[in-house]
Amino acid sequence: MSRFTLGRNLEITKSCTDKIYEPLYAWIQNKRFCNHTITNEMVREMALKIAQRFYIENFKASHPWISRFKEEYKIKTLTISGEEQLVDPVLLIDSYERFAAMLKKYGSKNFYNCDETALFSNVLQKNISS
Repeated sequence: MSRFTLGRNLEITKSCTDKIYEPLYAWIQNKRFCNHTITNEMVREMALKIAQRFYIENFKASHPWISRFKEEYKIKTLTISGEEQLVDPVLLIDSYERFAAMLKKYGSKNFYNCDETALFSNVLQKNISS
């Protein structure tokens, strides 16, 4: 069993951190499968909870510890932008099916696309020129 020091003379065995690694990685996989955003702070909090469950004392999920964990499991920090992660893909399937049924019923010439921006700008133009 190898040991490493975490500053302030705290020693934690490598096997203790290994006990945290696997459940933490499983938690991250589950969150990503559900398209949830995960921050380093969330990883830190979960690591501390797992350490508590295994009765690991003096464990601090420091930034270097999180970096080592992410390096070990090849986890990259990405910025997810846009609204893509706000929509459940399962719900989209139902929406596509309902849209296809309406398209058959009413025909494609009776559908119009209007977003808030175009509607808002048309209202503003009328107000400005009046």
